[in-house]
Amino acid sequence: MDSTDTPPEELSEGELFTEYVELLERNAPTDGYTKTKLKRRRISLLSEIGDRLEELEAVKALLCDASIDRAGEAAGRADSSTEIGIDGE
Repeated sequence: MDSTDTPPEELSEGELFTEYVELLERNAPTDGYTKTKLKRRRISLLSEIGDRLEELEAVKALLCDASIDRAGEAAGRADSSTEIGIDGE
């Protein structure tokens, strides 16, 4: 089975990048149909790479927001416990 038969969304990240680079480096003379087919495949691979990068950035943003929220809550608890200690003296 040729790798170009596999839909990009079913490829691993390594397979995506490897195939994309191989297609970019391909220098063999091709006819119009083959050239168009290869260009279409490169576009599909690049689109999938972009989609995965967007997902990664979204997850990264969520994780950063969650860690900032937790840090803020921890700081808030530390401030309130300090205030209680001062009032209790």
